Amino acid sequence: MDIPTRRPRGAEEPMLRHIWNTAFGSGEKEFFTHYYDPQMCIVVSHRDHPDAMGHLLHAGNIVRSGKSCPCAMIFAVATLPEYRYRGFGTAVVRGLLRMAHAVGYPAVVLCPAGDSMFEYYSSRTQMSDWFYVDERKFNRIPISFADFSPVRLAADEYYFLRERLLLNIPHIEQSLQALEYQELLFNENGGGFFRIDTLDDFACATVERQQDGAVWIKELITHDGGGINDIVSVIAKLFPSHEYIVRTPAKNNTGRRFGMLVAYDMDNDDAFPWYGLAFD
Repeated sequence: MDIPTRRPRGAEEPMLRHIWNTAFGSGEKEFFTHYYDPQMCIVVSHRDHPDAMGHLLHAGNIVRSGKSCPCAMIFAVATLPEYRYRGFGTAVVRGLLRMAHAVGYPAVVLCPAGDSMFEYYSSRTQMSDWFYVDERKFNRIPISFADFSPVRLAADEYYFLRERLLLNIPHIEQSLQALEYQELLFNENGGGFFRIDTLDDFACATVERQQDGAVWIKELITHDGGGINDIVSVIAKLFPSHEYIVRTPAKNNTGRRFGMLVAYDMDNDDAFPWYGLAFD
């Protein structure tokens, strides 16, 4: 039997904030100030108030072969600890997929929290693997003689630069709202949007410092996918750390799985487009 879901009531926002803080520990203020919409939220209410929740965000557009279609993102699916392993999360995701279809989104994406969740969601929903990422780790700064200077960008400046670099790569053209939300997270954790000019080209990157001191370059885009070591060494001048984790678009299926897709009105017979920022 399907577990019933519903939209939250106006007085239930404090409980949703409690679920958020219990599951994620930080970022609650930024999300509920910038993105939360009760009409785009699904909850499971085992008692008189929500015990699980999930949100549908406008992510932007999936751009491929010169065409684009609106894309929603399933985000912040969470269940209170005492009610986990009862199928509440699955019910929330299914409810969000129905909502997305009902309001007219041709595509919905999801970035699972762990690798095992790909099999979990693919066996319980229509979602399938679609987004891959190359992710590499540097435990020390790469040796480089490059002397470039990163330039910090505002969200709207980063948006236009990002689209120039991704012109011929299937990708999510992320909405300005999504990038502004990421900017709020930078304010909490440190980091930002950057342009890095090289000798004859340029790149863009989003940088975030984690609580353990590691630096995540959560999106690094160049025209040809090269020059990664030089760019990491340049960013390290602003963000010294014991560890750097760098995500770049995957060129083939040697990358790791990163995101899932369900598409109602578009073909999804090819993979390896670029997901980009997933707010993780």
